[in-house]
Amino acid sequence: LRSGLGDPRAIVADGMAKSAALTGPVLLTLFMAAMILPVSIDLAGTRLSPIRILMLACFIPLMWQLLAGQMRIVAADSFLGLFSIWMIISLAVIEGTDRLPFATISAVEVMGGYLLGRLVVRNIRDFRLLVRLHLTAMAILFPFALIEFTGGPQIWARTLDILGDVEYRPPNLPPRMGFDRSLSGFEHPILYGVFCSTGFA
Repeated sequence: LRSGLGDPRAIVADGMAKSAALTGPVLLTLFMAAMILPVSIDLAGTRLSPIRILMLACFIPLMWQLLAGQMRIVAADSFLGLFSIWMIISLAVIEGTDRLPFATISAVEVMGGYLLGRLVVRNIRDFRLLVRLHLTAMAILFPFALIEFTGGPQIWARTLDILGDVEYRPPNLPPRMGFDRSLSGFEHPILYGVFCSTGFA
């Protein structure tokens, strides 16, 4: 096999690299789209948003790619993995086993997002695509956020309400400097602020 077709490990690595080149842009597009959709469904007491569903679907394939040797495992990989396990253990110990579903999905969300960036954003071309998608998402949300900021309705959330449960503005969310704090496609104004400040930077 080595003499006729080459090193099997090289063949596998080449195949995985080609697969990543094809699926990378699709995954990044789905990731950014899922990020700004405020809908969710309830499954066994766990709220599943589009981003959590995507992370659940991608977690095992992404973890397999990392462990299969497509990339050299570095300290950050190990620390994020240990941190995710620690999240599950600490929440279960402090809040009881009833919180295991929430703890598990939170850990998958953290580790899945990390793995997506680690394995899909591999070069300047991937990074430019990620930035373009991020700025596009910000541009889509901007007019809806502006309307909400000036006291108007949450048009983005209300439009998507037909797709699933949507969390609207909490009644105890006070204005700042006389303006409403926009949630846009996120659960809290702080999350929307982090999303936009990252893109602005």
